[in-house]
Formats: sequence, C-alpha cells, structure tokens
Amino acid sequence: GANIGMVSRQLHQIYSAATVYAFEPHPQLFDQLKQEAPAAIIPINAALSDRTGTAQFHLGARPETSSLLPRPADGKRYYPADAVMLSTREVPLLTLDSWAAQSNLQVDLIKLDVQGAELSVLRGATQQLSRSVKGVYAEVQFVNLYEDACLFHEVVAFMAGQNFQMFALYDLNYATDGQVVYGDALFIRK
Repeated sequence: GANIGMVSRQLHQIYSAATVYAFEPHPQLFDQLKQEAPAAIIPINAALSDRTGTAQFHLGARPETSSLLPRPADGKRYYPADAVMLSTREVPLLTLDSWAAQSNLQVDLIKLDVQGAELSVLRGATQQLSRSVKGVYAEVQFVNLYEDACLFHEVVAFMAGQNFQMFALYDLNYATDGQVVYGDALFIRK
C-alpha cells in the first residue's frame, strides 16, 4: 500500500511529469494520504490483488503492518511485540490489470509494499507486466511474516516468467540472530 504517500512523493519528485496512482486500503492512512497528496498523486482507497471484489483487511496496531494476510498462528515471530493485529475490516479489491483497463492507462513502474501479498498483486498485473511496465520495486520476505505470504524465491521465479530479472536488493532487514527477514528488490524488464 501507499501508506501516507512518502514513496509516492519521492517518485513524483523523480518523475515530475508522471501521475502517481497510490493504492491504500487502510482507512486512517488513506485519509492522511488524501489530505497531503499533491495533485499529481491520485489516492485510491482499495487493495490490489489477483482478483476483484472485497476481502478482510487485518488492521495492525502499527498501521504499516496491516495486511490482507493474517499473522501466522505459529512459528518464529520476527516482528516487534507491539506489532499486533487489532481487528479486521472489509476493503475493496482491484487487480492492476482491471483498474488500468477501466482507467485506459498503461503502467510504467510498480512499487509494492503489501505485507506478503506482493505475488498476488503481480498475478493481477500480468497484462501490464507484458505491455508497458519497465520496472517493479517490491518488498520481499525471506521468512513468513504473514500466513501464506509469498517468499523472495517465489517472486523471483514469477518475475522471471514475466521476462523480468532481478537487478538488486535494497534495505535488507535482519533478525537479532542475523537471519535476513525482509527487504526490497528491483526487477527490470529483460
């Protein structure tokens, strides 16, 4: 999700002629994004996925940890003790392909940070990936922080099948025992 739009504003500064479409399903984060976004950033109050409709969105005490996916019931916990889920809320789901077709737009760059649902969003964007997308910057997880979350190797394999190669990893985060937990990956069209 776009959160409060910090990265959206950075992208707009880099690509000043572009319009940035910022999808954010969290109600409070969306409200703040909507209030603070400049005209070239269009906030959309929905979650991206591989299907359209609605889904339960898990709201976290730390809003940035909110996700379409619940926390795992068991297993090692890599998140802070205060990063608990408080409730759920039904949110609209869109696929990037259906939204782009309805909006008559082509997407050039995709930035994803959707708490383990990145592969679902990418599966809903295959038309855009095959037509116009030049790069994808996505958060990737190396351990299951959420139930049924996609892992790094799954995203790499999917992107390879879409004719994208991984360029680099950024902002890697490690557990106290030194295990890599999550980070960001840049994929570029081959």
